[in-house]
Amino acid sequence: MTDLPDPNLLREIIEDQKFDELEGKLRGIDGVVKMFQSRSREQLLEQYGNNRLPDPPRKTFFQLILEALNDLTMIILSISAVVSLILAFVPIGGEDHSDEPNTEWIEGAAILAAIVIVVLVTAVNDYSKEKKFRELEKAKDDQDVNVFRDGSERTLNINDLTVGDIVIIGTGDKIPADGLFLEGTNIKCDESAATGETDLLPKDRSKPFMRSGCVVNDGNGKMICIAVGPHSTWGKTVLDLQVEPEDTPLQVKLDDIAKLIGYIGIVFAAITFIALLLKWFVRTEWHPSGSDYVEIVQFFILAVTIIVVAVPEGLPLAVTISLAYSVKKMMHDKNLVRTLAACETMGGATSICTDKTGTLTENRMTVCEVVYGSSHFTENIPDSESSEVNASVIDHMIASASVNSTAFIEIGEDGSQKACGNRTEGAILQMIGQKFKADYAKVRAAGKVVGLETFSSERKRMSTIVDLSESTFVEAMSSATQQVTSQGVNARLYTKGASEVIYALCTHFLEVDGTIKPIDDTHRDMIKRSIHSMATNSLRTLCLAYKDLATPVSPSEQSEWDEVVSGLVCIGIVGIKDPVRQQVPHAVKQCQDAGITVRMVTGDNKTTATAIAKDCNIWRQGGIVLEGPEWRAMSDEQVDAVLDDIVVIARSSPQDKLRLVKRLRYHGEVVAASGDGSNDAPILKQSDVGFAMNIAGTDVAKQAADIILMDDNFNSMVRAVVWGRTVYDNIRKFIQFQLSVNVVALVVAFVGACITGESSLTAIQLLWLNLIMDTFAALALATEAPKDEVLKRKPYGRYTSLISPLMWRNVLGQSVLQIITIFILQFSSKVADYCDNKADLVKYPIGEGEMTCYHRALIFNTFVFFQLFNEFNARLVNKGEHNIFRDIQHCPMFLIILAASIVIQIILIEFTGLVFSVEPLQFVDWAICLGLALISLPLGVILRFIPMPDRIACIEEKKKLAEQKEKDASAEEGEEGLLDEEMKEVRKPVPEQ
Repeated sequence: MTDLPDPNLLREIIEDQKFDELEGKLRGIDGVVKMFQSRSREQLLEQYGNNRLPDPPRKTFFQLILEALNDLTMIILSISAVVSLILAFVPIGGEDHSDEPNTEWIEGAAILAAIVIVVLVTAVNDYSKEKKFRELEKAKDDQDVNVFRDGSERTLNINDLTVGDIVIIGTGDKIPADGLFLEGTNIKCDESAATGETDLLPKDRSKPFMRSGCVVNDGNGKMICIAVGPHSTWGKTVLDLQVEPEDTPLQVKLDDIAKLIGYIGIVFAAITFIALLLKWFVRTEWHPSGSDYVEIVQFFILAVTIIVVAVPEGLPLAVTISLAYSVKKMMHDKNLVRTLAACETMGGATSICTDKTGTLTENRMTVCEVVYGSSHFTENIPDSESSEVNASVIDHMIASASVNSTAFIEIGEDGSQKACGNRTEGAILQMIGQKFKADYAKVRAAGKVVGLETFSSERKRMSTIVDLSESTFVEAMSSATQQVTSQGVNARLYTKGASEVIYALCTHFLEVDGTIKPIDDTHRDMIKRSIHSMATNSLRTLCLAYKDLATPVSPSEQSEWDEVVSGLVCIGIVGIKDPVRQQVPHAVKQCQDAGITVRMVTGDNKTTATAIAKDCNIWRQGGIVLEGPEWRAMSDEQVDAVLDDIVVIARSSPQDKLRLVKRLRYHGEVVAASGDGSNDAPILKQSDVGFAMNIAGTDVAKQAADIILMDDNFNSMVRAVVWGRTVYDNIRKFIQFQLSVNVVALVVAFVGACITGESSLTAIQLLWLNLIMDTFAALALATEAPKDEVLKRKPYGRYTSLISPLMWRNVLGQSVLQIITIFILQFSSKVADYCDNKADLVKYPIGEGEMTCYHRALIFNTFVFFQLFNEFNARLVNKGEHNIFRDIQHCPMFLIILAASIVIQIILIEFTGLVFSVEPLQFVDWAICLGLALISLPLGVILRFIPMPDRIACIEEKKKLAEQKEKDASAEEGEEGLLDEEMKEVRKPVPEQ
């Protein structure tokens, strides 16, 4: 293997563009091809590996434990517990109570044990979360490329590329590995990702270096891979820049809420500590003995524990769990989430701007109708054995479809055919293969292409110039070429595109008998009727044409192409059917019921677009269908006047869709948009949520998108809405539950300390409550599965408050019930006497005036079951919801955690004794605890019948919307730049929901 060049040398040749070393050490491009193709795949893999990047360093479980411990409150609590243990075992002030059982160590040890449990649970959650993120990152980079390997054309996963593979590249593709240009036409690359320079760089044999991670902005061709994976320039950059995923906007927002609640907790904790300290001084008559100082440490531990309980670590944890769970499950719904913020933002979407082909339709293109000359064939399209159409017409169709195309047909092991690349082109290739038994690959290989005008949405055409002097092409296309070579024609232009556009450039047409006739009004009317007929039947029409040239030309400027592409001869018009996906009409109806307006933006003509919009339920009575030129001629004021009624923009360009997205956002809409082309990248960036097509999408579009639709299906976008709303609801459920527990815990601890000098809930009990309401509740409430009923209500507004009036009603109602109940249990003399009579004072001794362990057990048990039953109430956060048990059987995580919490609570009460400062309760007292806690369920029903608005907008909503409009207006001019400039912009932040 020593005679193979070092992989780092190959990368340096590409990175530093060392042409001299390429020619000298590697004997040029041909030498590289010969060297690598003479080696076996195993040898190349052994020396260079594949194109898969190594996994980034992953934090060990021990590192995650250290991170969980690296929390100020946890550190303070740990130190306090250790001090408590030391004071429990070291006599202070010379006092010796060795004849008395020492129980003062129990609380300190129990707190340390609780800290260990909390840290371990946090570390396990973080470990699981990180694992899920790694899996998602791998799925995100899972793409296919077209290559020549072992003498045939095939599709490979990008990770399976090896040195020596010949990759087919085209407009919009991201270069998958470092390589050298082999052949191609008009290839220009945007290498700004590697160099920062925005100029498009042409590639040919004199400038062959192609960097991985860069984008092909124009042209088509082939390159040979010479550096892959970590040895490529892109791989090296990625490995150097690996970072942890950023928090989503909702996580940031909830972090702020958590900090605010935490500050309130600190204030309560400080007041509680001061109150307990003053009570302690009064009780000890300002002359405490040595052992009394242990209580000060216990007061401090209680105060810190109140802070731990108050700080709702579960808020960001709930978001993380919900997002990680949802993103993983969304993969099953064919949604690959690249930006976590998109998941939650999609829940508030009010408008969807969607493409047609492949998204609303099956992207299973089939040629159903053909116009040759003056004949329109709607059934039984003529084949090579038919006498209805002259052979020269067929040959022109074969030549145009083969040469003027980048698609190819992949043959499966079972003999099945799959069109790869542009599906419209693939449909025509399949037609010439099935009808004319023609080998497009042979014809394409025989044609010497001297000029190529790639397709663009502005021109709506693609053109290719072929040198006819090559004998191989003459042999492959005998009928069509021999007819003109004798007349001194040495080149031919083939073009195809939108039927109205290309036919308008034609001056003649091929009649079915092979003769060339001038276009007159009769033929023009016939073509117009045929196009309208096909469009009415939802067929997409393409016109194929050609032009004979005296000499081969290779236009370099667009003006030169416009001059050449004129005076064409119409070969024929094909009508291509792409059936509407079966699920789409219902999915669109679901969106409309959910308050989401669906608009279709397509390149089809107005008639075809309207027909498809009706098939998809997008068109509605009073809806407006515009064409691109009409849309572009309208002022912003005119657009705004009809914006709500626009349902379809036909004959559109990406700039038309970009303008639509901007106007919708300008008026406060939360916009989702789909796209598949390189020119769609600014649209995907500008929208609140950008969806790129996985099958038909270019790499540029995928890089700009937030979510990739793995099946290119509109129904998958609707599933993203369902998941987005579910995430939002699940977070609100947890907030509602969290606030109830926080309010009650803080008030009970504070008031109890101020009135009696001790809290009815000990530090270890509060830590257990913290575990229930943070980690366990986050898992239970943040992982509920989505329900289609979320689509039956209107979306949340962009500035809708996270905590609704309905939620505040439920929080305050449940909190008041719990506080009153706990205070009755704590301060009622009858309850105290009842507990005193049942307390085992020998087994669990207490100080004078202190609450008995039986009394504490009764309060603690009731409080815990209040929270467990309140988890059912927390499942309802929206107006019109009443059944807390609905679909509970489909929430296994909720039921498992509830059951586990109950079992653990029974164990704590019955078997932990002084560790939790409790006494085993008798059966009747268990019934009392459960009966009191169960009151929260009927109270929840009563509360839900109290009329309240289901949402409230922020006070400054109008101000924020006005500010956004002003920013959008000021940025309007700058955002109209070229695509390469658009791609350099920082993505506009998604406004908070």
